[in-house]
Amino acid sequence: MGNVRVVATVPGDSDVLTADAELPRIAFDGNLPKLQLEMGDVLFRPRGTSTKAMYVESAQAPCIFAAPLVRMRVLDRQRLDSWYLQWALNSPQVQRNINAQAKGSMILMVSLLSLRDIVIPVPPMEVQQRIVEVARLQREERVLSAKLAEETQRYTEQALWAAAQKVR
Repeated sequence: MGNVRVVATVPGDSDVLTADAELPRIAFDGNLPKLQLEMGDVLFRPRGTSTKAMYVESAQAPCIFAAPLVRMRVLDRQRLDSWYLQWALNSPQVQRNINAQAKGSMILMVSLLSLRDIVIPVPPMEVQQRIVEVARLQREERVLSAKLAEETQRYTEQALWAAAQKVR
C-alpha cells in the first residue's frame, strides 16, 4: 500500500470530494506540493464522457490529483467562491459552452486553452453564496428524494407481498 491517496477521476454522481471518500493509495515520490489537494480546490475533467467539476471539501492528507484531472484553485477568495466556481462549471449553460469547445471523434476533449475562453459570470460574493446555498439545498433534496423513493418502493413491495400471502 502506498503513502499517498490519489484522485484520478471525478466520480459519476459525486460533485464533492470528502475525507471519507475511498481513494486508492500509491507510492509517490514526486513533487507532492505541486499536486497536493487543498480544501476549496475544484477538480475538472477535460476529457471523456463527462466534463463535470468536483469541489474538494476535504481529503485525507496527503492527497493528490492525477491526469486527466485539472485542478483549479481560486487565488482571490474575496472575489470568487470556490463552491460557486464548481456550481458554475456544472451549470447547464456553462456545460453547453464547454461541450461546444470539445473536440474528438471517440473521446471528447476540451483543451485548457479553450477552457480559458469560457465566460463565467461573477456576481458579488453575497449573491455567489446565496446561489451556492440554494444549490446545496437542491442537492440535499435530490439525495433525500432518492432515499424516500427507495423506502417507498421497499415498503410497497413488502405490503404487496403481505397481501399476496393472505389471499388463498
